[in-house]
Amino acid sequence: MADILITRLEAHSPAIAELLRVSGAPGLSYGIIHHGRIVRTVHMGRQDFAFPECPNDNSIYYVASTFKVVTAAIVARLVTDGLLAWDTPIHQYLPTLRRTDDFGQNATLKDLLSNRTGLPMANCYWGQQNGEQLIEKSQFLEMVNCIDAVEPMRSSFIYSQWNYALIQLIVERVAAKSFADYAREVVFEPLGLTTATFDEPASKPVQAHACRDDGSPSYVIQNKFNSSGGLASGMGGKCSFMGSMILVPGTRSGVVVMTNATPLMDVSDYSAQLLLAVLMDVEPPQNFLELSHVSARMQLGWFTQIQTALQTFKTDTPPTLPLSAYSGTYFNAHHNFKIVVTVLDTGLRMSMQGLSTAYDVKPYDGDSFYFEANRELELIDRGMWFYPFPQFRVFHFEVNDGLVSGFTWQHDRLMDPETFTKAIIRVSSKI
Repeated sequence: MADILITRLEAHSPAIAELLRVSGAPGLSYGIIHHGRIVRTVHMGRQDFAFPECPNDNSIYYVASTFKVVTAAIVARLVTDGLLAWDTPIHQYLPTLRRTDDFGQNATLKDLLSNRTGLPMANCYWGQQNGEQLIEKSQFLEMVNCIDAVEPMRSSFIYSQWNYALIQLIVERVAAKSFADYAREVVFEPLGLTTATFDEPASKPVQAHACRDDGSPSYVIQNKFNSSGGLASGMGGKCSFMGSMILVPGTRSGVVVMTNATPLMDVSDYSAQLLLAVLMDVEPPQNFLELSHVSARMQLGWFTQIQTALQTFKTDTPPTLPLSAYSGTYFNAHHNFKIVVTVLDTGLRMSMQGLSTAYDVKPYDGDSFYFEANRELELIDRGMWFYPFPQFRVFHFEVNDGLVSGFTWQHDRLMDPETFTKAIIRVSSKI
């Protein structure tokens, strides 16, 4: 039976190799589990696009959100041990979660794990470029207290790392140890997973890449990542790697696919679906390769459409005031996130928290400034995820009586534009 399955899987290797080529990702690894046993592992391409070495069974990938299943297993272990309960409101585990809405009063671990709390993604508060973390773990609860829900709780699925950040805080509080240490103790070591970790791996992972518009790979800067930052439970903050995991509990079977790039199309998902069809002995879709080309064109088209929309509303109306008048430090309403604005030759630099994560913006329409939609600049030079909506790239300053009082910025497509108010510098002197 296993030999027949392997033969069927091998027959689709050329198709997966072609999907990898279309995606632009340098390397891919996949594993097949059937009836609780690993029946096949396959590696294609390169660990590093500049060198010929192929990935192998010892290669280490950042597995991104596929590790959320491990987070669920960790929570289940704590429930089994009586330290947590599925239906207990999470505010009982997090006394400083001070929200009076439905989420704050009634959300449970099940709501967090299923991303059905109504919280938006709101990624801009914790990270935007090259994996740089913008707030400390100690500030997470304060930030969650301030983020408005955008949908009623349990009404819809919204992918939000904030749900998993809260899970990490809860696990560490009740387990009295770091999330990474607890995961190693109750999941990885019992299963003999010697390289799996929520901290920085002991050995060097495969190289991180992103694909240029022509499909060629390029290196992407990666900051160090470990559970001390508070984002481990959801594996947030790591672009340049994509993975797909599909499990079939009834037969203890599954497919895991990992790649080492932000690609033109999600080769891990396409490959996993194809392999799953083979594993389940059903006819796979015949147009997978055609759809992969469509997906690649769609991704490139996002940026073309965004740039077209931006140019449609751009005017020649200059800023009301000299550029220096817009410089300063601006805070959100809760005063827990700041953007530092400095002057460039032809525009402004918007620096998140005064750190290296920044956007260089040019005049757009009067007192509005923008940066152009440039896929390669965003994904490769800045190590960003996709922000496929024009409003993310425009900052609208408010000018009253010759003074700049603040600006608005819609940094999440589900959230209203957020107002950042300019800090007033008070100068005093003694006579």
